[in-house]
Amino acid sequence: MRRQQLGVFGVVAAMAMCWLLIVPATFADTLIAKSGKVGVSSLTDNNPNYGTWCNYDNQGHMVGVTVRRPNVYARNTTAGVDSGKIGWQFIVKRKLDTKTNPVTFYRSPVWKATAHDDTPASLVDRT
Repeated sequence: MRRQQLGVFGVVAAMAMCWLLIVPATFADTLIAKSGKVGVSSLTDNNPNYGTWCNYDNQGHMVGVTVRRPNVYARNTTAGVDSGKIGWQFIVKRKLDTKTNPVTFYRSPVWKATAHDDTPASLVDRT
């Protein structure tokens, strides 16, 4: 399997959109939802640490998407170390032709963790 690395922009939830017929491209990092007040967040997106990439088989068919974990911190509201629960997911959309809008192809589960204001939540990249 080979990987084509594609860049993204950084904030909270990674949303991967791959165009399956022309040249696959990825657009990512769209905040889907939030509850209450949120802390600082970002997505690492620089060479060689791209935020999202599409995985292809030897025939050039896309076989998956890998999404880099976001960096999510709790709100800093006190002089001490604050913590809070966070969640993230990614959504893969596809566009079958140039005349239609992208449709949801896959929606990942929501992964939850605890974040602190001085340390991001302990998350892992997902495929």
